[in-house]
Amino acid sequence: MDPLSWSRHFRCFPGQGELDVAGFLLPVVGSRYNGPLSLEVFNDVFRASNTRQTAQDAMRSLLFLEEQVRLRVAEQSASDHAEHGTLPSPVHRVELFDPPPVPVLGGIAFLEVAVDADAATRMAGLLGQLGFKQAGQHRSKAVTLFRQGEINVILNAEPESFAEGFFQMHGPALCAVGLWTEDEVEALARASALLATQFEGRVGPNELTIPAIRSVDGSLLYFVGQGSESRRLFEIDFVADDSQSSADVGPGLCTVDHLAMALPADTVDTWILFYRAILGLEPHGRMEMAEPYGLMRSRAVTSENRTLRITLNASEGRQSMIARSLNTFAGPGVHHIALRCDDIFSTVAWLKAAGIAFLAMPDNYYDDLEARIGDHDGFIPRLREAGILYDQTANGAFFHIPTETFMDRFSFEIVQREGDYDGHGEVNAPSYLAAQGRALGAH
Repeated sequence: MDPLSWSRHFRCFPGQGELDVAGFLLPVVGSRYNGPLSLEVFNDVFRASNTRQTAQDAMRSLLFLEEQVRLRVAEQSASDHAEHGTLPSPVHRVELFDPPPVPVLGGIAFLEVAVDADAATRMAGLLGQLGFKQAGQHRSKAVTLFRQGEINVILNAEPESFAEGFFQMHGPALCAVGLWTEDEVEALARASALLATQFEGRVGPNELTIPAIRSVDGSLLYFVGQGSESRRLFEIDFVADDSQSSADVGPGLCTVDHLAMALPADTVDTWILFYRAILGLEPHGRMEMAEPYGLMRSRAVTSENRTLRITLNASEGRQSMIARSLNTFAGPGVHHIALRCDDIFSTVAWLKAAGIAFLAMPDNYYDDLEARIGDHDGFIPRLREAGILYDQTANGAFFHIPTETFMDRFSFEIVQREGDYDGHGEVNAPSYLAAQGRALGAH
């Protein structure tokens, strides 16, 4: 495509693309320019999309850009002071957006699933097979807590609640994610400054108030402080269930590794900007992967300390796996939840014995894997027997295996990371998607 066509049809807002716009604007601000900043909406998606969302993205991108320039100015001034002994000086007559800093994230505090009575029973059964124990019942609501390791899963069947409305729209689905943060008030203040909508739910007597915002799709993000009171969230809001024995060590699932979202292709840039500006997540390179009915595009966003990882998946094919997820969800949503363990072979054996059904990988996957990495001490046959997918880099490795889909909504994935592996097994996506397509076709 010629440059003029790119320029007139595919521009994006600052924070959505690859260009270092802050680096371009830095000398402009340094020249004492203090006039307006504007955006040219030369993008076919912008013209066809909801105007309110586009306007919000545009304003958020400018605020984010101003903050990035202000941080660059501060770094430059500090560097000049260290090198030449000059005093740091502000940019004259230019007031740049100065929100609270990016929150320091400590991982996922909880996953909240919207359910009705039937879905709650079925989901509780699946969680039991996955080795979760019922850890508590909410003091005043139809909300149940399940736990394994550091993973907390909440089933919310409370009538006339946000979760019920979400269930009516999307069916059984992840309606909220709680994030551990060092300062939940500061995290909320930053989100509000960057145009996120604050959410206030119904809070009963002696319950903890947790700051929350709405995500792009209307689901919730909670900021759970790591201070003494917020850290006791589950003790305060739930009555502990001590009826279940803890003698069984279980399958060894310990943390949430990552979440994967199914998105319409024309909303990926909106989500990237939302996560970058509000949570400080940084995008990785784009990936394109073949699936049985189309081409899936994937991009991961991660926190600097890697405690939060989210992959954004989109496909334009109407019969693609992503399109099916969007139709099933009635919109975007999390379509798989990856849970990390330390010994995936023993974990998978435990889960299979408990009745968990995993997707059957095509047998030629392991032939191709052996041709790619070789076989050492019977490693490939061991993977083949367990049905585990594998990828490796110079400094690390990644094992993963997906379960069958729960009520045609979302699936779990069991993963193990070794060394400095920083991906999500993207090289295995074609086999993963082919296996998922066969499973859905069989049903």
